[in-house]
Amino acid sequence: MKMKIISKVAILGFLTILTACSQISSSEVDASAIYGELSLKRTEGSASAMASATFFVGGPTGTVVQMESPASVNINGQAASEVTEPIINMTSYQASVYSNANIVYTDKDGQSYSNSLFMPGSLSMNLPSGTVFISQGFTLNYTSTNGFVPGEQLEITLSGNSNSNYVDASLITGATSGSAVISGSALNGFFPGALTVSICRQSYPSAQSPYPKGTSVSISSCSNQRTVNLQP
Repeated sequence: MKMKIISKVAILGFLTILTACSQISSSEVDASAIYGELSLKRTEGSASAMASATFFVGGPTGTVVQMESPASVNINGQAASEVTEPIINMTSYQASVYSNANIVYTDKDGQSYSNSLFMPGSLSMNLPSGTVFISQGFTLNYTSTNGFVPGEQLEITLSGNSNSNYVDASLITGATSGSAVISGSALNGFFPGALTVSICRQSYPSAQSPYPKGTSVSISSCSNQRTVNLQP
């Protein structure tokens, strides 16, 4: 379970940082070589979410593609904003949305691809008050403003003194609340002290209109971090 999360998040992110160091214009790339990553991210208490599209040549760790007319990205009928991260030389196309995000990519040949990402509910959680014990584990309770959909998982991140861990829990489709047990085994290796916990409802649905080389989709809604006092 732990390695599953590290594999799909940490390693992919590390490889992206290593390899996404060059960019190329969409006018210089054959449209059949485009690979896209679409995401929709919401934070606790926010009425909006950030929709984002990033494009690569060939695969998810390839050269980053910058849109040049006639290629374009529209989100919910409006031109997306071009956002560049100078440290890793990454360009993405983003817009804040208040409902489902319809992301339309039109390539330089005029072929359009439309993918709709559902708007997840705002997610929050409650932790036990006072001290929790490594040997006993603990239970956290969570609520969401929208019901959970098929395929969503609850991804729990635990961070403490000299250690971190990741735990997945299933969600009941249609429910807006539930609980997750953090077992003592999940806390093994943590030292006494502050334990920071955050949770996300996360899904990776298939693209409805995949680009020629493929499209990945990620939808998440995350709580704010909260802390408990961890003791042996």
